[in-house]
This record gives sequence, structure tokens and C-alpha cells, in this order.
Amino acid sequence: MLCKGASSSQISPDEAVSSPANRPKSVDLPEPEAPIIAMDWPASTEKVIGWRICSSPSLVETVLIRFSVFIMKILSLYGWLLCVVFSTASYAAIDQSTSTASNTQTETQTVLILGDSLSAAYGLTQEEGWVSLLQNMLSQSADPTLSSLTLINASISGETTDGGLARLARLLTQHNPDHILIELGGNDGLQGHSIKKLKNNLRAIVKQSQSANVQVAIQQMQIPTNYGARYNRMFISAFSDVAAEFDVPLVPFFLADIALNPELMQSDGIHPTAEAQPMIAEFMLTHWITPLVALY
Repeated sequence: MLCKGASSSQISPDEAVSSPANRPKSVDLPEPEAPIIAMDWPASTEKVIGWRICSSPSLVETVLIRFSVFIMKILSLYGWLLCVVFSTASYAAIDQSTSTASNTQTETQTVLILGDSLSAAYGLTQEEGWVSLLQNMLSQSADPTLSSLTLINASISGETTDGGLARLARLLTQHNPDHILIELGGNDGLQGHSIKKLKNNLRAIVKQSQSANVQVAIQQMQIPTNYGARYNRMFISAFSDVAAEFDVPLVPFFLADIALNPELMQSDGIHPTAEAQPMIAEFMLTHWITPLVALY
């Protein structure tokens, strides 16, 4: 309200002056619409949980962990031992099977007999001859070094060292023998051939055989004494001379004793009978085959 006679700039305190608002000492908030659950502070929860796991393991957990590690070590060691045992057993089995195979399957050795009628079963069947009988003895032997021998009979009635030398190259190629027995020269002597030629033919047969890596043996031969003492002596020496020259075995004459018994000789007085053939086979087994297999 304006007062009469007063300045227009004055305002009545009752209407224009105000005091600052009083600061409330408390505030009343409305009630919540749902219950409130007290929660722990996340940081403090994580800290407590982490400290408990890392720093304070329980006794049961410790025992289980250590027992598991122990079991793993035992299993690892057991597996290693099994590997060693099975490996050793496998190698032993392989070695044994290899050894057994090598003992039971001895390499076959082929023996070529380059001979005349004395080895060709003259007047008899081939099955009655000493070569076939000897082969049967070898095949039935329990000794693998004997049973592995195969005899090839390339003997021809009437054959001389000339004929044997002419056939040799083809026989070596055809049969590829490991050994050869030279049972030739008897017909050379009966026909009165030169001893020098006889020895040269024997030398050529030995050289050609050795060039083919064939082991050579020479059969000692004899002829009746009615050819004269000098010729007979030179004839017998020819075989031992060539054998010594080439350092090859000299097999004794297999009719040395049989020829003295007329009942064991055919009517010609030169060829043995069927009854004599097993005796010759036994003789050759003892004096030729047994020393031969002893060399390898």
C-alpha cells in the first residue's frame, strides 16, 4: 500500500521483504513399493572368495590333488614299462622266428654230376643208379644241410672229357649249379687217349666251372691194369695232379673195392650191378657229400 507523502521507491516491508528458506533437518521419503534385501559390496565379496581359494585349500582338496598326481605318475611309469616289455617281447619273437626260419629253410644247393656210364646207371633203371639212391638219402635226412642238396645227373654213357667239356657251358647256364663233380676220364683211358689231352680237358672243365663260381670236386678214376703199368700209373696221377693244381677235392674211386668182387659187377667186368649201387651211394655220401657240406 502506498503511503501519502512518501517516496515512490519505498516498499513496505510487510509485502516486499522475505527471509531465506530454512534448511530442513530431515527429509521424509515415500515408502518403497517392494522389500529391500541387503547386499554385500561386490569388491569385498570377490576379495574374500579369492583369498579363500588360493590361500587356504582344504585338507581334502590337498590330499585329492596329491593322490591324483601320484596316480598319474604311476600310470605313466606303468605304461612306459609295458612299452618296454612288449617291445622286447616283439623283438625276441621276431629274432626267434627269423632264427627258426633260417634253420628250417636252409638255402637249396644244386650239385651237377658231369659223368659217364658209371654214374648214368648203365644197364639199370635210373632209379636203381647210385645218384638217385643218394638223392633219396639226402632228401630223407634230418640234417637240413643234407636235405637241401639237389643232385642233377648230367652223366652220359660213353662220355669222355672231350664231350664233357663241349657240354659244360650249356649245363652251367641251364642248371646254374653251386657244385660240380667231374666223373670223367674212364673212357679216355679205355680208348687210350693222350694223358696230356686228358689233363688239359680236366683243367679246362675246372677253370670254366670256377669262372661261374661253381665249387669243383674231381672223381679219381681207374682203368684195368692190362693197359700197361706206365700208362696206368700216368692215368691215375692225372686226376690227383689237376686236383692239386687247382686246390680242389679229389674223391676216391668208388669202385676200388667193388670191382674186386665179381658178384657186384656186370658181365662186362666194367659196370657195377644194381646190388652195388647202394654201396656206391653210401661211399659217396661219406667221401664226397659229407666233406662238401662241411665247407659251408
